[in-house]
This record gives sequence, C-alpha cells and structure tokens, in this order.
Amino acid sequence: MNVMKTIKILPVLCASAVLFGWTACMDTDAQYTVADSPAPTFTGIICNQTDTLTTSSNTLATGLQLYPGTHSVAIMFDENIGFATSTKDRILLNGNPVNNAVVYGASNILNIEFTAPAVSELVLTIPAGIVYGPSKKANEQDITITWTSINVSPATSLVNANATNEAKSLYQTLLGYYGQKILSGTMANVNWNNDNAEQVYRWTGKYPAINCYDFIHLPFDGTWINYSDMTPVSDWHNGGGIVAAMWHWNVPSEEPEVEPTPQPGEDETVLANEEKVMPSDWSGWYKIEATALSNAKEGDVITALTKDVAAGAQGSFKDGSTWGGLVDGNGTSYEYFDITGDFSITLDATLLAAIQANGLIISGHDYTLTGVTLSSKAAAPQRAPKANIQYTARPDETTFMPSNCLVEGTWENKVWSEDLAKVAGYLKTMQEMGIAVIWRPFHEAKGNYDVYQAGTGAWFWWGKEGPEVCKQLWVTMYDYMKAQGVNNLIWVWTDIPTAIDPRWYPGDAYVDIVGVDIYGEHDAASINSIHKQLQYTYPNKMVTLSECGDVADAGAQMEAGATWSWFMPWYEGEGTAYAPIEWWQNVINSPHVITRDMLK
Repeated sequence: MNVMKTIKILPVLCASAVLFGWTACMDTDAQYTVADSPAPTFTGIICNQTDTLTTSSNTLATGLQLYPGTHSVAIMFDENIGFATSTKDRILLNGNPVNNAVVYGASNILNIEFTAPAVSELVLTIPAGIVYGPSKKANEQDITITWTSINVSPATSLVNANATNEAKSLYQTLLGYYGQKILSGTMANVNWNNDNAEQVYRWTGKYPAINCYDFIHLPFDGTWINYSDMTPVSDWHNGGGIVAAMWHWNVPSEEPEVEPTPQPGEDETVLANEEKVMPSDWSGWYKIEATALSNAKEGDVITALTKDVAAGAQGSFKDGSTWGGLVDGNGTSYEYFDITGDFSITLDATLLAAIQANGLIISGHDYTLTGVTLSSKAAAPQRAPKANIQYTARPDETTFMPSNCLVEGTWENKVWSEDLAKVAGYLKTMQEMGIAVIWRPFHEAKGNYDVYQAGTGAWFWWGKEGPEVCKQLWVTMYDYMKAQGVNNLIWVWTDIPTAIDPRWYPGDAYVDIVGVDIYGEHDAASINSIHKQLQYTYPNKMVTLSECGDVADAGAQMEAGATWSWFMPWYEGEGTAYAPIEWWQNVINSPHVITRDMLK
C-alpha cells in the first residue's frame, strides 16, 4: 500500500447546507455517447478539509485520529463520478449508516458526513456497485478506510517530577472532580485580596472553591502594595480554599535607567563596618551621622555593602532628619528600590547638602548590611533610574522586546531576571507555608496575532514576537522555577476561543492543564463546542474555563457537556457585570458546582 500525506484545503466542503441534498445522478439515459472507460478507482481522501492522503489500494489505514463528533470526508476517484442518493445508507461507519453522502456537480469527489462515536477504531465502508464512472461502470470492490479515535485521558500526575506533596494532592483533587463536577473560582479585586470571594459569600452564604491572585502590580511592590504580606493567601488557604495565581506582567515602557557611572577609583573611606539585619517587616535601619560625611564632595559615591540578599529585597537611602527618601536635583527618589546585591548613590549638589546637614539613613528589607563606603568613584558600574517611567503589559505601549529577555546584558534581561526572582521568592514562600498554587503565567499569549496584519495583534508583550519566542519564555520560566526549588506549582496554559492554536502551546512536558478565556457567550451549547475543541486538541490534559465573564452559568455549561475543571469570572470593574448576584446565586445552588466547604 502506498500512502502519502500532504496538506490541502477543500473549498467544495464549504458549500452551503442547501446544496448538500443536490447530487449528480447517473440513473437517466444520456442523449450523447460516452466513450467506454473502466470503473472509477479510489485514489485517496481529504479529511476535515485539511489532511490529504493518497493511495493505490481500496483499503486505506489513515494513521489519523478523529475526535468523537461530526466529520466531513472527501473520497477521491480517478475520474468524475455519479452517485444515487438513495444508496447513501449503504455507506457504513462501524456498521451504521453515515449522515449524508453527495457528489456536487461534475466532480471526482464523493463527500461524506458522519458522526464518529467514542471508540478506539473507526471503519468507513463504501460497498462495491454504488459509485459510477462516466460509462456507468460501478466500483468493483468495497472501499475501506480506517481511523483511530482520540481518547480523552488526562495525565494522572504533574509534569514536574519534583512537585511537592501539596501540589500532587491538589492535582489529584482536581482530577477526582474532572468530568463530574466543576469547581467555582473568583478573581482577586485586581491583585492581592479575597474581596470578590467575600462578596460571593455575602450574596450566597458560600465561598467559591478557588481564589486567584495577580502579580500585576509587582513594579509597585513595597510602596502602596506589599506582596510579601501573605495574609490574604494564608487566610484563604487556612479556610480550606484552593490558591491560584496569575501574572499580568507589567514592564517599563522604555529602558528604565541611564548610563553607568565611572569605574571605581582608589580613594575610599569606610563609613561603617558592622553588620545590620534588614528584616522583612521594614524595621531595620542604619544611620550615618552628618559629621562622618563632612569630607564628602559632589560626584562621590556612597555604597551599601550587603550579604544574604533575598528575592524581592529592597534598599533605601533616607534623609537622616526627615526619614523621607532622598531626592536628587533631577527629582529622582531613592526611597525603596529593588536590589540583588551592593547598592550605591552618587551625590549631586542636592543630595550632598541634605546628608551633610542631616546625616544619612540606610534602610530596606530582606538583606543584611555589612558595611558602608564613601569613594571618589562608583564601587561598581551603576545605572541610575530614570524619572517617570511608566509600566504596561501592552506590546504597543513599550519598547520591551521579549526575545531580549533571554539575552544577557540587555535591559530587558535585567527586568526579566529581577522580576522573575521576586515572584519566585513569593511563590516559594507559599511553598514553605505548605500551599500549592495553580499557576497561570503568559495568559492569552496569541491574542489577535496575525489576524489583521502579519506579525501584529498580540494583546500582551509576551506574544509580541510570535509563538516561538513566547514558548521560549514559558520554558525558561518553568526551568528557572524548578532550579530555584519552586515545586508547588500546577502549570496552566491559556488559549482564546476564537483561535485555538497549538502553535503557541509550550508542550506537554511543560503544561499540566490547558485553559481558555471566554467572554460574552450566553449559549451553553456554543461554550460546549469550544470545550470539545479544546479537549480534543489536548486529549491528555484537563481543560478549564480559566477566565470568563458575562457567560451562561456554570451549571448550564456542565449540563450542555462542557466539563471544565473550574471556572473563574473576572473581577467586576466600573460599568461591568461579568458575574452579578443572580448569576452567582444560580451557580452556587447548582448540583454540578463545587464550593469551598465541599472540598475533600
């Protein structure tokens, strides 16, 4: 048997349903003479408008998998054919008549539609004697075509072999409910709280099973938000809830620092040489009196020497009298900035006047200060922060290039490395608290990429350069988390329903669960169609409604066949009604839905 596979689109299969009943029949006498020709010979198939297989035999084992459901197949012959619709019931799939069979006009293709059952093998049989050539000779042998059926069988274990017991247990909980019940979930009110879960409780008397947090405001960590305060997460976990987290990763709109200062010189004065611990509760500080700074001059550099710098650590230079962050003549503040080691400040006239009048306080958190030096030049190349840098996740609002994240020496790589270290630190803190996390980074990566204009249309910066770069970011993050010992994660990759596209999928070895985000779809049957497409695209993964808003209620979705692992409405913004009180009251009372009090 000679089988060759190519890719081809079959326009005729897109014909309207009205035409489907029209056939080219051979059961009337022609008013012309047709040259004698042999019976039509089966030459191959086109399956679901995509896969073309050719053969020289009447028996074709396709090697393709079909999901349970309706399919269209084009049966190709070596000459134009005729077919009587009255014989369509003789064409069988696993012994049962197909839905329809038709030849459109003058064509060498017999179009067949059938509904595949959920069995291991599918066998289509076209009996001899029902397909005619121009000379009215019929096919002389049965034609047999076989497929295997896609078997939905989600993995029974996590992709990370080093996963914590808590992560393994949570995954088994999700697996135990899968296909039977759907877990309820809420999104934090923007970032780091349980506000929406509390709202659902006030409305219904029950908490959702899952609450999801967002590291969206990481650039402002330590100012008006404090991600190191694990109270919301620990409260939720201790109450019996499942913890999820995502990351709307905001990056600077442009390179956030100016050129480095000169290399170190020989002139150096030790201002302090004793150790001072800067704990996580911000209570640590060290003061250098103004008298010790009397010999400092404009252009000198004060360097804080450090050790035991934790992920997410910050430093601060403060006025020794006011305790406010020092601000230089350009308006740049040195109040709480991220550090990974020693940090410095270069004295301009404004800073010099302040410290010589009031002294200097060095503060921060999550590191140990081992000494302070004053030198005529920087102790190491430093890059001073620019003023008024904006942060965004939108690709059209930043010069940030995703591919540069993985190139050492680029400013993107510095942002990537520092941000990733912070978030890894917080996730590892949860691990140390015995908390497993459903982790959903780089969500909705494709967006509308290539939809309107090639190479454009991504919704977030991580999709800006297309699927290959995006997959590299995912795999690099996955490998980094494992290397850092962050093993409490269940990895969730998110697609969008308008364009489910495996080209963006990082791979089975890096993903535990596949999600989709759906908004504005009120028809449960339509949502079920999306569910089935996603499930059969990734048959060895659980699939979930990772985000939703203004959709049919979860109970109705389950009844329609959309057996998601969980659902999670987005938080309510101004003028939105993603999941109002009536929706939640219906959902919480559904026998298909799991709430926090019901978790095993």
